[in-house]
Amino acid sequence: MWQASLRHLFKKKRFQDVRLQEYSENILREFDFLIENISPDNLRTTITKINVIKEKASLLMFFLEINEEEQLTSDRIIEIIEKGYPDTFLEKISFGNDLTNRYSLLEESVKYFV
Repeated sequence: MWQASLRHLFKKKRFQDVRLQEYSENILREFDFLIENISPDNLRTTITKINVIKEKASLLMFFLEINEEEQLTSDRIIEIIEKGYPDTFLEKISFGNDLTNRYSLLEESVKYFV
């Protein structure tokens, strides 16, 4: 699942960026809280919130992969994820396993968000 991928990515790269590490942990804590407190009464809203968290985690993993040269600050990455991002650009990005399409956009994406 994406939770394990996000945890593994931070361990693998051993990021020194404490801000992004904390942001990642907050996303995962929020996810865990939702799962622990799911009930028939809040099922619909919980699923919606989980999908939002999953999208945030996917975006975070994407930016961590493309930002190895630290062209984007951690605050800018969080701002893009939390406050909005250009939908037209994100429509081009595949968060699946199609690495050819995904990595063909790396150079363009860093320039686009800087």
